[in-house]
Amino acid sequence: MPPVRRGRASGPACGQNADRKLVVAIDIGTTFTAVSYCEVYPGNQHQRNFEEIVRWPKQTTGDAKIPSVVFYDKHGQAQAFAAETEDDDVRDSAAENSWSRVEWWKLLLRPKHLAAVSLPSSIAPLPHNVELQQVLADFLRYVKNNFREYFISNRVNGAYIWDTLFPTLDVILTTPNGWEFNEQHMMRCAAIDAGLVQETEGLRVRFVTEAEAAIHYACKEDKIHDWLTVGNQIILCDAGGGTIDINAYKVVAVQPKLQLEESSAPQCFMAGAVYVNKAAWNFLRQHLRNSVWDSNDKLKLIVDTFERTLKKKFSGDGQDCYLPISEDPTITDEQRGIKRGRLRVPSATVASWFADPLSQTKQGILDAFRNSGRQADKIILVGGLSQSPYFYNQISLWSETKGFSLSRPQGSLAKVVPNGALNWYLDCLVQSRVTTAHYGTDVLVRYRETDKAHKNLIAGKNCKIHAKQEFEEAFFITLGDDTVDFEREEIIYAFRRSHPPEFICQPGTTALKLGFDKICSVKVNLRDCFRSTPRTLALNTKVWIRKLEFYICLRLTGTEISARMKWLDNGKAVYGPATISPI
Repeated sequence: MPPVRRGRASGPACGQNADRKLVVAIDIGTTFTAVSYCEVYPGNQHQRNFEEIVRWPKQTTGDAKIPSVVFYDKHGQAQAFAAETEDDDVRDSAAENSWSRVEWWKLLLRPKHLAAVSLPSSIAPLPHNVELQQVLADFLRYVKNNFREYFISNRVNGAYIWDTLFPTLDVILTTPNGWEFNEQHMMRCAAIDAGLVQETEGLRVRFVTEAEAAIHYACKEDKIHDWLTVGNQIILCDAGGGTIDINAYKVVAVQPKLQLEESSAPQCFMAGAVYVNKAAWNFLRQHLRNSVWDSNDKLKLIVDTFERTLKKKFSGDGQDCYLPISEDPTITDEQRGIKRGRLRVPSATVASWFADPLSQTKQGILDAFRNSGRQADKIILVGGLSQSPYFYNQISLWSETKGFSLSRPQGSLAKVVPNGALNWYLDCLVQSRVTTAHYGTDVLVRYRETDKAHKNLIAGKNCKIHAKQEFEEAFFITLGDDTVDFEREEIIYAFRRSHPPEFICQPGTTALKLGFDKICSVKVNLRDCFRSTPRTLALNTKVWIRKLEFYICLRLTGTEISARMKWLDNGKAVYGPATISPI
């Protein structure tokens, strides 16, 4: 397993490169994936010549969006990807050879604190001989291979340029707000497994949230230009396939460049478009019980039809809706409301399938509005679910009642996040962010309420932290002068509720109290700190010892956690590497 973070990244935090670079942004969504790329030239880092990959194998027409779907054979080998899985010949092969269809697998990557939310029942478990990281790696390998083919075929001397630039390729992977270090670690490892970067070059894989990428896209549009004035606050709502992500930003500068800061902690809800399908599935399961359609395979076909047809056009106008459930026009079942192969569904019933995503979206927007001091009254709505006429109309009407202004970006939906991620890479607009949890580590000393140091956290929840800001925590250790093992490890915890308790574990156990999660471990080598610390003679044992004091410095301001070690040598701060590893 490759190291995840060691020292500092080879490139700067927001994308200024000294050399010509090829950069690719890959937005793997729950239901669809899109990819954009650009070349960055020396002295012209702010070039905005982005290209979307709009040609993929087995597509009937060019499209930047491809299904996030993989077929696996019984040996756990990937056999078809994306648009290939919709090809009739491929589907016949899948049926004949008992291939497993793997879709919506991104939701399986969700972090522990979101795991309590039930997944749609139509998400089948992975094949017994396929791991989640393998699915991600296989899909990224497919993306890489087709990226190469597309790039070469669209450029003069394309093969030569690819071979020149690919060894230093920078990769941007997008994630929901709720995805944290462990999820990023798996994605980085999968990118290495896929051959996007070498094992020793893991830091060339970068992460940005889909919502932050989207705000970078939206800010380049003329449509919201009037909103981008100093002091204005904007809510970005990304209603995607799997999650609803909500961020709030304040405009802090427009000259010489636009600058934003988060005004509220980012939110993530497991309530995206697939949960509309989940509600539809539950209704159909009950309504068609004990009928010829009462099987998982047939219900899935009906829900797929709903996804392609009724879901995209439903507006909630009050008229009954008709959902095709059979290609046979003679099929009729008046008791169930089926006529000529179509199921009649009342408009109110279809509307109820959208109820939970709508409710959570509205609540999230209200929370962002309140947490921003009731100033963030302008909403940018993006994401696949935002393209639903009913969902958009409901949010629009509700926004009017609350006095909010609402906007949707123009252009292809597929390029909002990947193109926004490239904008983020080239020119990061967000200067400060708000923490989503309390961060700290455990100690083995008796707690004293009057000791201020015993109350300190590495960083508190809803704390605004600026770019390059670090949080330090001091550690003390006594080592014998003959010590040879200098490796030390500390666990970083997150507490997601309002006020962290005195103890992290349940009394008399090692079980974490509710609200605590292990985020990662930070490993340091104390050899240099040991060498620079004078030795002393322990009076009670007459043994030579060294009393080390060192600091673990965490940086939480970017879209990833990074760390380094610090100690004092003759009063001068000295820094060394720290490695962050998953738990």
